[in-house]
Amino acid sequence: MGVEGGPVLPPDLLSAPVLEEAVTTALGREPRLLVIDLTGVTFIASVGMTILLKAHRDGGRNLRLRVVAPERSSVARALELVGLTEILGVASTRADALAR
Repeated sequence: MGVEGGPVLPPDLLSAPVLEEAVTTALGREPRLLVIDLTGVTFIASVGMTILLKAHRDGGRNLRLRVVAPERSSVARALELVGLTEILGVASTRADALAR
Protein backbone atom coordinates (compact mmCIF):
# COMPACT_ATOMS: atom_id res chain seq x y z
CA MET A 1 0.00 0.00 0.00
CA GLY A 2 1.31 3.39 -0.76
CA VAL A 3 0.06 6.92 -0.62
CA GLU A 4 2.85 9.05 -2.02
CA GLY A 5 5.46 6.41 -1.26
CA GLY A 6 4.02 5.19 2.03
CA PRO A 7 4.73 1.75 3.51
CA VAL A 8 3.43 -1.52 2.11
CA LEU A 9 0.87 -2.78 4.61
CA PRO A 10 -2.41 -4.66 4.22
CA PRO A 11 -5.30 -2.31 5.04
CA ASP A 12 -6.73 -4.22 8.00
CA LEU A 13 -7.56 -3.35 11.60
CA LEU A 14 -3.91 -3.14 12.62
CA SER A 15 -2.70 -0.97 9.77
CA ALA A 16 -5.85 1.07 9.13
CA PRO A 17 -4.61 4.03 11.22
CA VAL A 18 -1.46 4.23 9.06
CA LEU A 19 -3.51 4.29 5.85
CA GLU A 20 -6.02 6.73 7.27
CA GLU A 21 -3.30 9.13 8.43
CA ALA A 22 -1.52 8.98 5.05
CA VAL A 23 -4.78 9.67 3.19
CA THR A 24 -5.76 12.50 5.56
CA THR A 25 -2.33 14.11 5.15
CA ALA A 26 -2.51 13.81 1.36
CA LEU A 27 -6.05 15.24 1.25
CA GLY A 28 -4.91 18.15 3.40
CA ARG A 29 -2.76 19.28 0.48
CA GLU A 30 -5.95 19.52 -1.62
CA PRO A 31 -4.60 17.57 -4.60
CA ARG A 32 -6.47 17.31 -7.88
CA LEU A 33 -5.35 13.67 -8.18
CA LEU A 34 -4.76 11.19 -5.38
CA VAL A 35 -3.41 7.74 -6.25
CA ILE A 36 -3.54 5.09 -3.55
CA ASP A 37 -1.37 2.20 -4.70
CA LEU A 38 -2.38 -1.19 -3.30
CA THR A 39 0.06 -3.13 -5.46
CA GLY A 40 1.60 -5.81 -3.28
CA VAL A 41 -1.33 -5.84 -0.87
CA THR A 42 -2.84 -9.32 -0.65
CA PHE A 43 -5.82 -8.59 1.61
CA ILE A 44 -8.17 -5.67 2.22
CA ALA A 45 -10.59 -5.70 5.13
CA SER A 46 -13.81 -3.71 5.27
CA VAL A 47 -12.04 -1.07 7.38
CA GLY A 48 -9.63 -0.51 4.48
CA MET A 49 -12.52 -0.16 2.04
CA THR A 50 -14.15 2.31 4.40
CA ILE A 51 -11.02 4.45 4.43
CA LEU A 52 -10.95 4.44 0.62
CA LEU A 53 -14.62 5.48 0.49
CA LYS A 54 -13.99 8.20 3.06
CA ALA A 55 -11.14 9.52 0.88
CA HIS A 56 -13.53 9.61 -2.07
CA ARG A 57 -16.14 11.49 -0.03
CA ASP A 58 -13.75 13.87 1.75
CA GLY A 59 -11.87 14.74 -1.43
CA GLY A 60 -14.89 16.46 -2.90
CA ARG A 61 -15.78 17.06 -6.51
CA ASN A 62 -12.39 18.45 -7.52
CA LEU A 63 -10.47 15.32 -6.52
CA ARG A 64 -9.77 12.52 -8.96
CA LEU A 65 -9.20 9.48 -6.73
CA ARG A 66 -7.50 6.45 -8.23
CA VAL A 67 -6.82 3.17 -6.46
CA VAL A 68 -4.23 0.84 -7.98
CA ALA A 69 -5.12 -2.83 -7.59
CA PRO A 70 -3.57 -5.22 -10.13
CA GLU A 71 -5.95 -7.27 -12.25
CA ARG A 72 -6.82 -10.66 -10.79
CA SER A 73 -5.46 -9.66 -7.37
CA SER A 74 -7.50 -10.45 -4.29
CA VAL A 75 -7.81 -6.73 -3.58
CA ALA A 76 -9.16 -5.96 -7.07
CA ARG A 77 -11.60 -8.84 -6.75
CA ALA A 78 -12.80 -7.70 -3.30
CA LEU A 79 -13.36 -4.13 -4.54
CA GLU A 80 -15.23 -5.50 -7.55
CA LEU A 81 -17.44 -7.78 -5.44
CA VAL A 82 -18.64 -4.91 -3.28
CA GLY A 83 -19.16 -2.60 -6.26
CA LEU A 84 -16.38 -0.11 -5.59
CA THR A 85 -14.40 -0.42 -8.82
CA GLU A 86 -16.02 2.55 -10.55
CA ILE A 87 -16.57 4.69 -7.46
CA LEU A 88 -12.89 4.45 -6.44
CA GLY A 89 -11.47 4.69 -9.96
CA VAL A 90 -9.65 1.36 -9.68
CA ALA A 91 -6.82 0.92 -12.18
CA SER A 92 -4.59 -2.11 -12.67
CA THR A 93 -1.30 -0.16 -12.80
CA ARG A 94 0.03 3.15 -11.58
CA ALA A 95 0.53 4.26 -15.18
CA ASP A 96 -3.15 3.53 -15.93
CA ALA A 97 -4.18 5.45 -12.82
CA LEU A 98 -2.15 8.49 -13.84
CA ALA A 99 -3.43 8.37 -17.42
CA ARG A 100 -7.12 8.53 -16.44
